[in-house]
Amino acid sequence: MESQPNALVSIIIPCHNTKKTLLSDCLYSLHEQSYGNLEIIVVDDGSDAEYAAMYDKLISRMDDNDMIWKCCHNVHGGVSAARNKGMDLSCGAYLCFLDSDDYLNIDFIRILLEMILKTGVPVAHCEMVNTYKTEADWTCGIDGMPEYKVFQGLDVFKNCNGYVTPKMYSRKLIEQEQIRFQEGRRIGEDLLFVANVCERVLVSAGTKAQLYYYRLNPWSTTNKMSAKDYDQQTEAFQYLLTIPCIAEDAQWFSKEIKIQSYCKLKRMTAAIREKEHDWRQKYKNYRREYLENTAGHIVIADGMYKWLATKSLQLGAGWGIVFLMSYESLKNLYMALRNWIRKLRYEMEKRI
Repeated sequence: MESQPNALVSIIIPCHNTKKTLLSDCLYSLHEQSYGNLEIIVVDDGSDAEYAAMYDKLISRMDDNDMIWKCCHNVHGGVSAARNKGMDLSCGAYLCFLDSDDYLNIDFIRILLEMILKTGVPVAHCEMVNTYKTEADWTCGIDGMPEYKVFQGLDVFKNCNGYVTPKMYSRKLIEQEQIRFQEGRRIGEDLLFVANVCERVLVSAGTKAQLYYYRLNPWSTTNKMSAKDYDQQTEAFQYLLTIPCIAEDAQWFSKEIKIQSYCKLKRMTAAIREKEHDWRQKYKNYRREYLENTAGHIVIADGMYKWLATKSLQLGAGWGIVFLMSYESLKNLYMALRNWIRKLRYEMEKRI
C-alpha cells in the first residue's frame, strides 16, 4: 500500500462555528492541490445550525472534481473527538490534519507524499508560515522537489514540531500502533499525538519549505487558556521528558524544561487572574513545583521575561504575584494597541 505512487490521501478538518471566509480559504487550498487523489473530510464538531448548513453548502460547491468531499455532523465533543471521527471515516493510505482556519500551499500534498514514497518513512513534515491573512503566494507552486532530510532518533524531535497539522502520516502506522487523540483535552492533544507517533518510529523526513499557512487567530483556544488548560499543556510537555532518547540527552532534556517554563509561568498567572476559591493554594503549589524543578535551568539568555519572573518567584510569593500580573497587564495593553493599529491599517488599505 505504501509504495503506490497515486495513493489516496485523506485530509481531516474539524470545524466548530468556523467563519465562512476562513473555511472557504481552507477548502479552496485543497481544491487547487497539484496532487488530486484526495479525500477531504470536514467534521462538524457540534456547530450551530447556520454554520452546519454553511459547511454542507461549501462542500457541495467544491465537489466538482475527482476529489472525494465529505461532511460529517457530530455532537460537540472537542477537536480530539472530531479528528478521531475523521480518521474512522477516512479511507486514505495516508492522513493529514488541517485546521479549519488554516490553508496549504498547492504543492503541500505532492511534496510530503513524495518524501514518504522516496524514503520509505511513515512520517513527513514541513515548515509553517504564521500569518494574519490569506497570503498571495500560497498558489505559487514549488518547482520539482525542495531539499529534504531523513531524521532519526533524537533528531526527529529536534526537527519535527509539536503541531499535528504540517505533516503527513502513514495510515498503516496509525492503525498498527492504535494511536488516537486523547478526547476531553482542550490543549496539548496534538503534541501528545505527534510524540506518540515519533517515539514509535524514531524516523521521519522533513523539509524546510514553508507549505502550511497557520493563521494567527486572537480568538483561538490557545489565546483563551485557563490554569486548567496550562495544566494539560504542562502534562503534555512532561510526557516528552519520559521518552528515552530525550531523557538520556542531558542538553536536550534541559532545553525541554526551559521550553516548559513559559507554560508553567503562564499557569501561575492564570491561577492568580481567575481568582477561584483555592487560587492561593494553587499558586503556592505551582510556585513550589517551579522552584524545585525548573528555576535552576533558567538563565538570562533564555529571555528577560523568564529570567525576571524566576528571580521574582525566588524572592517570595508576593513578589512573584506582582511581577506576573504587571507583565500580564502590560502585555494586554501592547496587544490591544497592536490590534488597533493592524485594524486601522487594514481599513486604510481597503480605501485605497
